[in-house]
Amino acid sequence: MANNFNGLDRLACEIIGEKGKSLNSKLFEIDNRSMIYGNILASTYNLYGRFNNQAPYESSVLYTSACEMLLVLFSLSMLKLFTNYDPFKAEFLTNTVAIILIGLLMIGNFMFYSKKRVVKIVEKYNTKTKAEKRIWGTIAIVNFILPLILFPFLFKK
Repeated sequence: MANNFNGLDRLACEIIGEKGKSLNSKLFEIDNRSMIYGNILASTYNLYGRFNNQAPYESSVLYTSACEMLLVLFSLSMLKLFTNYDPFKAEFLTNTVAIILIGLLMIGNFMFYSKKRVVKIVEKYNTKTKAEKRIWGTIAIVNFILPLILFPFLFKK
């Protein structure tokens, strides 16, 4: 049985110690170790896939980006709450810089979550039980709504 790997794949698999697997499959296995946002992406992909006029790929990546941005803002507000440092009053953080950072995060997410990768993530997600899918759907909703609810309490003086 001949392997269809090119030289780079064979070399990388020898370095990693896995024979018979391509480099892409080994890298995808490494990505699966921290899949919280992958599961959020897959649950929103399945949700938006039910509607006729929605683009599930774009909508799910944008939702995942929004969840990541809310986590960053929530972390910064927690930093402000527990320390004397206020990251929101930093002089370098102007509106233009914030918009550029948000744009870079979105571009990075669209590059990271390529259509091939999303298909693999959704296929892996679809092998989960119905109870696991419900849990991940709930986590996807809570991950978006909870920071929005807690922000006013963190900025209260």
